[in-house]
Amino acid sequence: MYDEEREFIKSKFPEMTTEETNKIAPGILRWTAKFKEGMYYRMVAECIQSKFCTLGIKPGDKYVIYGALVNRDESTAPHCLLALSPLVEHYYSFIDRMLLGQEDPNEERLYETSVCLDRGIDNGGLGKVQFKITYEKIAKEEWMAKRA
Repeated sequence: MYDEEREFIKSKFPEMTTEETNKIAPGILRWTAKFKEGMYYRMVAECIQSKFCTLGIKPGDKYVIYGALVNRDESTAPHCLLALSPLVEHYYSFIDRMLLGQEDPNEERLYETSVCLDRGIDNGGLGKVQFKITYEKIAKEEWMAKRA
């Protein structure tokens, strides 16, 4: 089972041994199969609220993410680790939903927003930024080109 996916991953990492290939987690193999079926989406995190952000992220600024890659050309928000780090959770939630067969990753989400890791002025930090998260289905060719 998943031999084709193992071979695909091995083609991307020729130095991977057969022993290492056999260690690939089932979730990674299912994820690889889903991509081959056309699971190509970009995640857009648009700032909807900002207060005292030291990097100047403001409402309307956004991050556009293809897989685990922030596309610098389409993103308008400064690259802030405190803002980007929480988006990883949304990325993995998206993958889980798609692996479970959900047709639209924007439906039935537990969380539609993300907040930066700064605590905000009322909690011992300084700034606080909130982002609305959406997923947009795109063609494989666009997804691949934006990751180049």
